[in-house]
Amino acid sequence: IRQSPELMQKWSRAKTAALISFSKELIAVAQGYQNGRDMLTARNIFAGPVLDPKAETWTAQNYDDFLEAYDYVALEAMPYMEEAKDPKDWMKKLTAAVAKHKDGLKKTIFELQAVDWRNQDKPIPSTELRDQMRALRAAGALNYGYYPDDFIAGRPDTEVLRDVMSLKTYIET
Repeated sequence: IRQSPELMQKWSRAKTAALISFSKELIAVAQGYQNGRDMLTARNIFAGPVLDPKAETWTAQNYDDFLEAYDYVALEAMPYMEEAKDPKDWMKKLTAAVAKHKDGLKKTIFELQAVDWRNQDKPIPSTELRDQMRALRAAGALNYGYYPDDFIAGRPDTEVLRDVMSLKTYIET
């Protein structure tokens, strides 16, 4: 299979479809306990398949398929995890890639990282998280969040994030 790009693509698409089908079975079971349609679904996706659809080969994740199959797609928008040389530029490229897809900005939840796990769990500055959220909002993104939330240590600083996370700044859709 690996010797033939055509067979490899078919195999990759089949893996993606099988995982979506399995998740749909799980959703159907869960809906039996959640008043059926009252439940929304989300599926996590790495940034790779959004930035480069060929990444489906090793992730079995396809952004367009996820947008169609689930209510939301939870996108790991984590430039430090991806070892981006310029995190701000990387986020711009990721947001632009999402925007190219029908309902991409509407149905994607951007998962921002509040800690740089590749650098001794160093906290990402709250101002940087705020700026990422502002840039997402300016680009038309409706859904974003961050983790981890270290509420005991006060990181990130909720006062810094208040204007981008408060219900007072809710965007009508």
